[in-house]
Amino acid sequence: MRIIVVDDFGTMRQIVRTALVNLGFTDIVEARHGKEALDKIIANHDIAGKKIEMGIIDWNMPIMTGVQLLQKIREDKRIDNFIFLMLTAEQEGDKVVTALQSGVDEYLVKPFNHGTFKGKLVNIAKKKLGKIEKEIEEFFLKNAEFESKPVDADSSEKEKITEFKKRILQAGEIIPWSCLGPLALGRMYMQFKGYEKAEVQLRKAVSIEFGVAEAHKLLSPVQRQ
Repeated sequence: MRIIVVDDFGTMRQIVRTALVNLGFTDIVEARHGKEALDKIIANHDIAGKKIEMGIIDWNMPIMTGVQLLQKIREDKRIDNFIFLMLTAEQEGDKVVTALQSGVDEYLVKPFNHGTFKGKLVNIAKKKLGKIEKEIEEFFLKNAEFESKPVDADSSEKEKITEFKKRILQAGEIIPWSCLGPLALGRMYMQFKGYEKAEVQLRKAVSIEFGVAEAHKLLSPVQRQ
């Protein structure tokens, strides 16, 4: 996942970059204000391997503030599913409300520690994965005929699987160390009756959560049944 860190204070950009690197992220770009960030996001939005998918973005900046950038991103139809974490020293309730109304995914008050930062990323992933799983449930409620079909039965089902999978994978990239992404993929394949693919993902989820050795110990009795 490619992430942009946006702050007019160079030291804070370095703090955020270090926090991201410690969590396993390596593809990080920087910007000094919202306008510079917007230009970079738009310039790379349709370039394979260069698309910026998430931003850790300060509120108070010259030229274009964080909330102005947020509004521009949410208005631009070219920038789809951009993940926005607002970073600010401001703690006033009305500003939090403004950010939420503008479409921010999470809100982090600085100074912050490693645990708090990691927790915000987990919260974002949980929200996004929960929304996708709800949409899958609604899909089956509206398309009951798919319940009796095997996975990949027709092109319309393949398209839905591809769409849901793409969004789940993106949400999973926010927390690559967590079991939440593969767990959501496993659940999706179970619903679409893709049992072999579901098993692969669910095994991965258990391995991430408990470790490979413990996962083998847990799953071996299940296999024998």
